[in-house]
Amino acid sequence: MLSGSESEEESPLGASRLKTWAAFGGAALLLLGVAAVPTGLSAFGSPTTHSTASGSFVEAAQEERVARPSVSESAPRGAQLAADRTLAVQEGAQGTVEAIYTYGGPGSASKPLPNLLSEDGCFNGLRAYTEDVLGPVTKQVDAAAISNSKEHPKVPVAVLRWNQDSLYVPCPGKPIWPNDRDGTVFGEWSLHWEEDYVPRLKHIKVNGTDSANKDPFKTSQEFAHLAYKIYDSLLNAKKAIAKDVPGWKIVALETKVSGAGTLYDEDPVMIAQHSTTLDCALVFAGTNNVANELTSSTTTYGTGYCGFDDVHVGYRNELWHVTKALWPAIAPKLAKCGKVSCVGHSMGGPLCDIFAACANSGRTEDPDYVQQSWVVGAPEAMDEISEGGVALMPGAQKKCDQPPCD
Repeated sequence: MLSGSESEEESPLGASRLKTWAAFGGAALLLLGVAAVPTGLSAFGSPTTHSTASGSFVEAAQEERVARPSVSESAPRGAQLAADRTLAVQEGAQGTVEAIYTYGGPGSASKPLPNLLSEDGCFNGLRAYTEDVLGPVTKQVDAAAISNSKEHPKVPVAVLRWNQDSLYVPCPGKPIWPNDRDGTVFGEWSLHWEEDYVPRLKHIKVNGTDSANKDPFKTSQEFAHLAYKIYDSLLNAKKAIAKDVPGWKIVALETKVSGAGTLYDEDPVMIAQHSTTLDCALVFAGTNNVANELTSSTTTYGTGYCGFDDVHVGYRNELWHVTKALWPAIAPKLAKCGKVSCVGHSMGGPLCDIFAACANSGRTEDPDYVQQSWVVGAPEAMDEISEGGVALMPGAQKKCDQPPCD
């Protein structure tokens, strides 16, 4: 693979790499009874060793931390926190998440994670998943969206259909959708890709009305491009974003690299900023290494995170590792953003759910909150980057200078 230099042309790799991973991952999930039957997943493995790193290829000291039980959800919500919402955009305040936009994301917790900055517990944004109607009662949906029995947060949901009305449910949405509790809904991995989501959002109709130019669908369509470009090389991603979502630019791309051989894994986090509003999209990636990350999805027992109970332990641990390694580089960039939305495809969806719930919890003394937090500064136009940063974990294999590496 080329290094990502601006002077070299790279071949597109995001979609093909992603589909290759899903071909193996989907088969593995199906063998585990996950994709079409989101009940009774086998929980194997245990909370893993956590590492920290900052800077480009800086090896960090290891430290162990197990997933710990949370305190009860007793932080003030509603009027008390809503009254402080405006502080989120003032200098010196703790950063919060304005909205979440996810695509084909699995569930994240045993009960819907709330937005404690909102009176009704709802997040702004949109959770989207694709669905094809096969018969009077039979449907197939994006397999990732039905890959566990956990619930989704309180956020509007769109069920994206092609050449017919899509379904839209305003907040609190339908946290239990999709599910196969009546045996009529099946998972289909061919509905998991950018070419499935973007066209359906671009031509979405709700109750017979063209709705593509209305929010939250318009913003969801823009952010869908960002959600999938995180898998591609920086050079390809910049070109695609300039073409498909002009006005946005990549201002940060940090990748945690861990493991070697079949356990080699890359976990990128991207920030895109709008040139006019100075608002940002914080983008988490989905599964991109089946051998190493499959257990993140299939280890499903509940644990605590940021004061919330019964959070999906695999996704909780994934988020903990990523923020531990990358937030020394990511947080200073977030400080220069206006409003921050969280964007994620596949596993990136529940990572956004958990991250946003914590960021908006007001639990400033919780160690999970502290680790993923940032302090708001004056919004500032950031330069588009020419290369990304890498945090190389202890014992990790260095395959190339600029991930993704073949």
